[in-house]
Amino acid sequence: QESWKILQYYWMNILEINFRKATEKDIKFIVKCIIAAEKNNSKIFSYNTIFGLEEKSAYKFISKMLLMKVDGCELSITSYIIATYKKKPIGAMGAWIEPIEGIPSKTIKGNLLFKVVPKENLLKSRNILNLLNKLYIDYVKDSMCVGITYIDERYRGLGILKMLLDNQARKLFSNNGKKDVYVQVFSNNTQAIKAYEKLGFLTIKISETKNENILKYLPSNKKFLMKKMNSNE
Repeated sequence: QESWKILQYYWMNILEINFRKATEKDIKFIVKCIIAAEKNNSKIFSYNTIFGLEEKSAYKFISKMLLMKVDGCELSITSYIIATYKKKPIGAMGAWIEPIEGIPSKTIKGNLLFKVVPKENLLKSRNILNLLNKLYIDYVKDSMCVGITYIDERYRGLGILKMLLDNQARKLFSNNGKKDVYVQVFSNNTQAIKAYEKLGFLTIKISETKNENILKYLPSNKKFLMKKMNSNE
């Protein structure tokens, strides 16, 4: 294991991979990351299935929400750390401390969607809210929540996920003290689950529905809440 760590850092130095806070210049890349995360290793794109938005339209609305810079959810540019190779973005992670000023991330995200997504598209989601809520898991209060993670396939397996997580922790814990870290993952994304498990995450809660109609809107009928365990847990 120690040899693997040495090899990882060796490759990181050769590849000139660096990490920084996101800027407005990263909008296109972050939207790409969000869309990939929403598809979650499937052909299901929730902005289309839930709101009736084609990918081009969703791209425009997600960009607009990011530029509003409202802290506290995955739709804020300020939530993101960017991994770069030779100054070009190759990975991103959106994370925040839950809640922001006492407002839950689900409320913040809902308000952003309400402000940006056309009313007729929002109305399409009303009839399926009860079904979608069967898989909903609240983020844990007073914790670091990982909302969106994406790494270019060409650079996976090099320890970039861990470094993104470490950089987010340094950014978010500096003024808040050390917090527990959580991530939510759909069950079909086995690659992500294994990657988080290697970093010490364990599944502490499972949300599941037997109603297969949900697969028309989301990539899985089961979702995991994973927590990064400390060495003494």
